[in-house]
Amino acid sequence: MNKTKIEWVKNPDGTQGYTWNPITGCLNGCDYCYARRLANTRLKERYLANPKVADIEGQLRDSQSPL
Repeated sequence: MNKTKIEWVKNPDGTQGYTWNPITGCLNGCDYCYARRLANTRLKERYLANPKVADIEGQLRDSQSPL
């Protein structure tokens, strides 16, 4: 989760709210997956794994632990 300055995300007390990106990728492991190939080559240095992600309820968890 990341802090944001988006007005409609502020907490009821007016403090800064949080957002999270629900897109984490697929787990299918398809043989012809172009996304995996891009992630391991051209885009390798562009996107870094976030060690903490939020689950659907908004609780932070380690990205390696199961839901």
